[in-house]
Amino acid sequence: MRRGVLLVSLLVLPSLVLAQMVELGQGLLRGERGQQSDRYLGVPYAAPPLAEKRWQKPGAAPGWDGIRTADAFGPACAQVGNFYADNNPESFGKVYGSEDCLYLNIWTPAGGTPISAKPVLVFIHGGGGIAGAASMPAYDAERLAARANAVVVTFNYRLGVFGNLYVPALHRGDPVSDSGYFSLLDQIAALRWVQDNINQFGGDPARVTVMGHSFGAISVWLLMRSPLATGLFQQAISLSGIPLTGQLKHLLRHGEAVVERLGEEHLEGTALREALHSKNTDELIEAGRGIKLEKPMIDGTVLVADGEGLLNSVPTMLGSTGNEASLLLYIKGEEDRLRLWRLGRQDEVARDALISSFALMGLRTKSSVYNLVVNKALDSAADQIVASGQNSWRYRFVWDNYPEPWKSVFGSFHGLDVPFIFGNFAEDGSSYDGFVWKSGTREERERLHRQWVHHLKHFLYTGQPDDDSWSGWQQNNHIKIFGEMPGE
Repeated sequence: MRRGVLLVSLLVLPSLVLAQMVELGQGLLRGERGQQSDRYLGVPYAAPPLAEKRWQKPGAAPGWDGIRTADAFGPACAQVGNFYADNNPESFGKVYGSEDCLYLNIWTPAGGTPISAKPVLVFIHGGGGIAGAASMPAYDAERLAARANAVVVTFNYRLGVFGNLYVPALHRGDPVSDSGYFSLLDQIAALRWVQDNINQFGGDPARVTVMGHSFGAISVWLLMRSPLATGLFQQAISLSGIPLTGQLKHLLRHGEAVVERLGEEHLEGTALREALHSKNTDELIEAGRGIKLEKPMIDGTVLVADGEGLLNSVPTMLGSTGNEASLLLYIKGEEDRLRLWRLGRQDEVARDALISSFALMGLRTKSSVYNLVVNKALDSAADQIVASGQNSWRYRFVWDNYPEPWKSVFGSFHGLDVPFIFGNFAEDGSSYDGFVWKSGTREERERLHRQWVHHLKHFLYTGQPDDDSWSGWQQNNHIKIFGEMPGE
């Protein structure tokens, strides 16, 4: 009886109506129907990277018996808590998430079985490779899937010392696992899962666009250089990320720093490997706290030299915000992050409480140099796509119509374009960027969201944005400007 009452309740409440059941090789899956899209949350795309599978390439996704209810996100990957992973300040600065985190989420326009398969957009979240989670409200794809009439996938991937760690004692002779690029290998595993399963959700595996922001955008460029990712995507969108490569000595230095933090620098070989595997999640997170990741190295297996072009070059949209540097340079550590969160909750903030006049002068000077370097690198990346025989389209997002003193300090900051793409604006103040949405700009924000989705949908379906207003880089080095206010 209680079971029947529950079923009736689920069918009555629009936000909880069950979505169409799909049959995967892993088992039967049941999602939820939202107002605009069906969603399937917390679907495992690889084996949990636990015990001996820690610091190994992802294994095959596990199956299940019966019907799996996909109505909740999987846990965030283990990290130091921050506002890129959770909107609850009680988690900030503490060990957060789980090593068992390789889950993805699918949104597909509501309406039953499609007449024809839809293009697929796979999104890779940012966070510097040490933070972030696909469960953040900013990445909810219900509106985007419906407006773009596409299937949208988001997922978690290993972070920090679990996602990128090069320690020779951990190597076991498999060049893929020995590369240490577990975050990238997870991303490749998610794309493979999409190839094998997305048709069950109305998606076309032959029309996959991979889109990443920040570290996710850097990952997009790595995917273009990995033979393991060949054939897994046909188009790409890079939001505020540039191609990066590093050196072996830097990867070794990073690994040595983690080992020293753990107090195991006196060990070598098998003894060191056993000691590292004996550490629990909290110990490893604390050991990696504050240590930035090093740039990836061309290892010849997971990543290869691109020569005159990219191995997996595809039509690509790429760009940046008007001031990529401001927020990134402002946040130097956890104290700055907490101050930003606290001030962003207040109705009125004096500029001196946010930043001193002297510090603001320095921030603006450093930002101008940083932004020039980033935009030059993006121009070169666009040139590289064109040189490889594909088309590229450059954009710059400059909208900054939000209150002072925030506007003068941050401008069009890093990540501000993402809410406009997904159409999620934290007007309830729940997000770290809540100070942006306090003004009465909903109508213009919605208009800019529709403009973004117009070009995105065109790109997903045709392989290029609407060229009536956005011509390709190869034609005249044109940069599409989003969010320019009248009179600017």
